[in-house]
Amino acid sequence: MFRKARIVGQALRSLLLGSAAITVVAGSSVVMVGCADENKPETWVKRLDDPVRRPAAVKRLVQFFNDAMTRANKDRENPRVKELLDKTVEPLTKVYESGNLDERTRIELLQHLADTRDPRAKSAWFKACTDFAQGNATEDEVRWAAPAIAALKLEDGAQPLADAFVKLQAGTQKGSQAYRNLHDAMMVIKSPTWKPMLLERLNRPIERPESGADAAKVTAYQNELFWQTTAAKLLGELGATDAIKPLFKAMMTPAKGDVEATARTALVKIGKDAVPVIADILLGKDEEIRDYAISLSGGDPEKATMYVSHAALTLGAIGHPDATGPMLEALASATTELNRALIALELSKLPATPETVKAFQTTFEKLSPSTMIPPAFNARAVLLDDSVRFYDPELVPWLLKQVASAKGDESEKAAVQAQGLVSAIKLMNKAQMPEVQKAVEKFGTQLEKEAFQLASEVVTACDDQFACYLSKTQESAVQEQNKQFMGIKAGTMLALRGEPGQAQAIVEVLPKIKNGAVRFATVMSLNHLVRKDTAPIVAALEKLIAEDEAKGDPNRIQANEPVKTVMYRLRAR
Repeated sequence: MFRKARIVGQALRSLLLGSAAITVVAGSSVVMVGCADENKPETWVKRLDDPVRRPAAVKRLVQFFNDAMTRANKDRENPRVKELLDKTVEPLTKVYESGNLDERTRIELLQHLADTRDPRAKSAWFKACTDFAQGNATEDEVRWAAPAIAALKLEDGAQPLADAFVKLQAGTQKGSQAYRNLHDAMMVIKSPTWKPMLLERLNRPIERPESGADAAKVTAYQNELFWQTTAAKLLGELGATDAIKPLFKAMMTPAKGDVEATARTALVKIGKDAVPVIADILLGKDEEIRDYAISLSGGDPEKATMYVSHAALTLGAIGHPDATGPMLEALASATTELNRALIALELSKLPATPETVKAFQTTFEKLSPSTMIPPAFNARAVLLDDSVRFYDPELVPWLLKQVASAKGDESEKAAVQAQGLVSAIKLMNKAQMPEVQKAVEKFGTQLEKEAFQLASEVVTACDDQFACYLSKTQESAVQEQNKQFMGIKAGTMLALRGEPGQAQAIVEVLPKIKNGAVRFATVMSLNHLVRKDTAPIVAALEKLIAEDEAKGDPNRIQANEPVKTVMYRLRAR
C-alpha cells in the first residue's frame, strides 16, 4: 500500500513539474499519463478553446512567429514560417473574430495577424476597421490593420477602410498615431466606390481656430483637415471629374487654406479633363463659382474676382496647351493689376508660343513697379524670374533692356535688376555672354557677378553640347552650396540644347543629383522637352519616386516634390 502511494505521489509531482510522460504501476496494470509538448504550436492552438488559457496561448503563438521570423531573417516566405502560419493563422483569426478577449490581448493579436501579411487573416483586419467605426475596437487596431490591407492590395477592404476613415479623429492623441497608416492604405486601394463619401468630407465646413487656447476647436480642425486633405488627394488620384468644382471651391475658401495646395494638386492630377471647366471659371462663365466668390468677398470687389487668380494658377500648374487660348483671353480682359500679373506669370508655365511670350512681355511692361503678388513679392521681379520657363535665349536682350530701364523706388528697381540679370544668366548662350557680362558689371551685385562667373564656366566648357551639360549637373562640385549655380545653369541648358528623345537620359541622372536646386532645374527641363508620348517618362519618374520613398530618406523624398509636379503635368498631356 505504501509503495503504491509513493508511486502515485511521484506521478503527481511529475505532472506539476511538466514531465513529458510517466509510467504508473499499480498491481499488474500499467497506465501511461501523457503531457502536451509545450514547444509545439499545436499545443497552444488547442488551448485557444479554453477561455482561461486563451490569453497565454495567444502570447505564446505570437512568440512562436517572432522567433521563426528572427531565424528566417524576416522572410515570411521561409518554409518554416509558412508551416507555422498554416497551423496558426486561421485559428487565431477565429479567436479575434469571436471577440472574447481583453483589450490588451485583442490588440496584440491583431498586430500579430497584421504582421503575418497572410490573406487568411484578412477578415480580422476588416473586422478591426468595421468594429472601430462602431465603437467596438481601438485606433491601435486600425493602425495595424490598415497597412496589412494595403500590403496585399485587398480591394474588398475598401468598405472597412472607409468605415474607419469617417470615424477616425486625427486630432486626438490615439488618432494621431493611426491616421497616417490609414491615409497611406487608402492611397494604395483608391476605390472608386469612395467618391460619394470623399465628396461629402470635402464639402464639409471647417473652422480654423484663431489660437491654440481652445483645445476642442483645435481637435475639430485637425479632424477636418485630415478628412478633407485625404479626400482631396484621393479624388485627384481617382481622376474624379465630378470633384472639379468642389476642389476649386475648397481652394477659394479662406478657412480651408491648409487644404488649398492639396486641392490644386488634385486638379493637376485630373489634368486635361479639368482644363475646360477651369477655363470657363477663369473667364467668368461659371455662375456657380462667381456667386460663391461673391459670397466670400465681404463686399470687396477685388475678392469677388478671386476665382480668376485661382483658375490661372491651376491652369498654369496643369500646363496643358488647351489652356493657352483662355489664358490669353482672360489676360486681355483682366480688370486688376494683380490678376494681370498672375495670369501673365502662369502663361510662362504653358508650352511657349510667340503669342504667349509677347503677351507676357507686354504685361510686364505695363505693370506698375509697385504691384505686389501675395504674400509680399514684387510682381515685375517675379515675372522676370519665371521668364526662364519659356526657355528662349531670344529673351536675353529683352531682359537686359528691362534691367537697364528699371523703374520705381530703390527696392523695386533693385528687385527687378537682380531677377532680370539672374534670368539672363540662366538663358544666355555663348554668343550672348559679353553683353550679359557688361550688364552684370554695371547693374549687378556681388551675387550676380559670382553667378555669371559660374555660369560662364559651364557655357564655355559645353557650348551647345547636351551631353556636357548633363554631366555638369552631376559633378560633385555643383552639389556644394557655393557652386550650385553651375548645376542650375547646366540643368537649364538641358532644355535649350536637348531634344525630346534625350529626356530618358535626364531621368537616369536624377538619382545622382543630390542638390535640391540643381535637381529642380534639371527636372524642369523635362517639362519643356516632353510634349507628347509622355507615358515612358512618366513611368520612369514614378519608378524613381517609388524607389526613393522605399529607402525612406526624408531629404530625397522632399527633393522629389518638383519631380512629382513635372510627372503630374506630363501625365496630364
